[in-house]
Amino acid sequence: LLIVLLGSCLAALVFFVYRVTQSIRVEAILKRVRDRTIESIRERSKHDPSGEQFDEIPEPPSDGHLVRSRRTGFFVDLDRDVLDDCDADGDARVWVLVSPGEFVTTGMPVAIATHFDDDEVDDEVEGWLMFDTERWIEADYSFGVRSIADVAIKALSPGINDPTTASMAVHRIAEVMAVAATTRGDRALELGGGGVVFVPIRAWEHTLDELLDQIAHYGRDDTQVVIELIRLLRSLAWVDGDVDRTDELRAACDRLATLVDVERSSGEQALVDREFGLLERALDGDATGLFNGG
Repeated sequence: LLIVLLGSCLAALVFFVYRVTQSIRVEAILKRVRDRTIESIRERSKHDPSGEQFDEIPEPPSDGHLVRSRRTGFFVDLDRDVLDDCDADGDARVWVLVSPGEFVTTGMPVAIATHFDDDEVDDEVEGWLMFDTERWIEADYSFGVRSIADVAIKALSPGINDPTTASMAVHRIAEVMAVAATTRGDRALELGGGGVVFVPIRAWEHTLDELLDQIAHYGRDDTQVVIELIRLLRSLAWVDGDVDRTDELRAACDRLATLVDVERSSGEQALVDREFGLLERALDGDATGLFNGG
């Protein structure tokens, strides 16, 4: 019996070491962050059918009641259960002034409310807002993208110099941004008793520009990383959804071309120029350049 137990313990130890070594591989970490981020995007897109009624969020009135934060931390989300239980007037409107993932300090303006009882609106709105010591991917997909981009940036640091890992991170970013490109997010939420809460959501193109800026800044001298960034934009050009991102992608293409404009060998520059040419064709809906190397 002791021999059997000893063998079982050794087998369990070997299995444990194997699982640990597999789980900390960069590929596994990137996949977990990607899966969690994509799941959060899809879940958020299901929550709010009312958000589609507002193509443009109206501007808050200058005479609305200003609500100031009583807490400090990252604004992570709105408590949907409390919103559903709110007994507000049908004309009630609340404009949340901070986006999910934004850091808030005590006293900062966090909302503007109209058609609420001024004596109760501060407590009411404060009960909706959720704060934490760190950002949530579930409410702010850009944090998931930011986490993956950080892996690429660290891999490109002179102390590590691992462009392969950076390229892998760019591939995962492309997957997440492709899913995010087809959604708008829940920008307008209905209150239980009537009324609407408007929530500012970080624009898709702002998230794209931020990650392009930083990865291109640290990886612009590596031709392979530059090519992967161009291919990221090219893959997004073929995303089929209700939201047309062509203008945003053209602006990102011009921005990237400026960021990676460094001196290269003639052969490397030819590869970069070819990829930019394929990207331009993709933005025009032309895939023929992909055949047999273009």
